[in-house]
Amino acid sequence: MQREPLVSVIVPVYKVEKYLPQCLDSILRQTYRRLEIILVEDGSPDRCGAICDAYAAADDRIRVIHQENRGLSAARNVGLELAAGEYVFFLDSDDWILDSTIQKMLDRYEETDADLVLCDIRPFYEAGYSGPEKQSSPLKTEVLSQQQLIERLMQEAAWYYCVAWNKLYRRGLLDAIRFPVDHIHEDEAVAHRIFEKCQTIAVLAEPLYCYRQTNSGIMAAGESVKSTDVLSAIADRLSCARANCWKAYEKQLVVYYEGKFWEWYHRFSEDEENRKYTRRMERSLAQALPSVLRSSRICVSHKIYLTLLRLDPKLFRAVYRGIRKIKS
Repeated sequence: MQREPLVSVIVPVYKVEKYLPQCLDSILRQTYRRLEIILVEDGSPDRCGAICDAYAAADDRIRVIHQENRGLSAARNVGLELAAGEYVFFLDSDDWILDSTIQKMLDRYEETDADLVLCDIRPFYEAGYSGPEKQSSPLKTEVLSQQQLIERLMQEAAWYYCVAWNKLYRRGLLDAIRFPVDHIHEDEAVAHRIFEKCQTIAVLAEPLYCYRQTNSGIMAAGESVKSTDVLSAIADRLSCARANCWKAYEKQLVVYYEGKFWEWYHRFSEDEENRKYTRRMERSLAQALPSVLRSSRICVSHKIYLTLLRLDPKLFRAVYRGIRKIKS
């Protein structure tokens, strides 16, 4: 009889007292039973810690780690450090999964021998939700090569492929992968590093992951100075695209990067309260600039400005303020 692999389910927990029981119950109802359930309680100020402990007392597959609040990325990283499973699944603590989710994703591995399996998403909109609604799903049941996946990333609704939480990972894919701490868009910062390890990706169009959308979520919140973290993620993706000769993807990404860079730099560069985000924008140029300089779709003056900013941010800011003053 074939041995059943251990699956590590990692759940970061923070300020979700209202939703946490539904999340944990959905894991415990899995038809696939050989699970290791790692709950990382990230200094939550509500009753989440007590709820986690109560569930752990009732099921010995659950392990609870209590830590000071360090954010979603740090919580996921702690879970990865502790995970002993041959497969890893991330579940956000305000979401839930269907009873058969883990089993069906393991079956998809068995059918395809792919490096990575991902499933479709079922959105659930909280009462009063006023953010953007989910786009029509681009997913269909298929097996993609790495190149085909990169082509999907150039299409609308590419985020379906990039989020961390609708995937069952072979543990080896996550070796040396850690989510950037104190950043948002943490999924976008690591997805490409996982994809470059994959030769084949199996897609399951069945919506097995239930994704709750509330007004407090990052995707509902709209753009703010914190949104600029995506530039660091895109810059690293550009570096990865150059290394793997994903030329069409690099050409598309660099135009998006350059446009967003100037939009956000104009908006936030004088925001001294959040200076760390401007510094992150400036540092992202170290990885992005080679793609910027060889792009035929970026004007020469912008290439000069970005090169100056990369070499001497203080000098650039002085020049930039002078230009803005003259224009005003």
